[in-house]
Amino acid sequence: MTEREIPEDALALSHRCPWCGRQLDLVSEVDLESPEIFAARQPTPGAASFDIACGEFSIFDDDLRLRKPTDAELVEIANNPVCRRLRDAYVRMLIERATKQT
Repeated sequence: MTEREIPEDALALSHRCPWCGRQLDLVSEVDLESPEIFAARQPTPGAASFDIACGEFSIFDDDLRLRKPTDAELVEIANNPVCRRLRDAYVRMLIERATKQT
């Protein structure tokens, strides 16, 4: 897949991240049960999504628009091993970028 190709199981919608306000041109659901961190799925209401720009998780509402997680959802995300692996991979990427710039 090239950089501009859209995976057929991702949803191409125009969204803004509820955390950083960045315009998103592609969103997908984080598969909380998959051993593959980046297994993209068609979003469903209540599913989590991860913004690779700011490193925050959001939740799809009933209209498949992104919103900030509730406190209970944040606890669920923090306790989910897939979400922890995704966040760890994101932090490693940030560290690698920072060390290349110095």
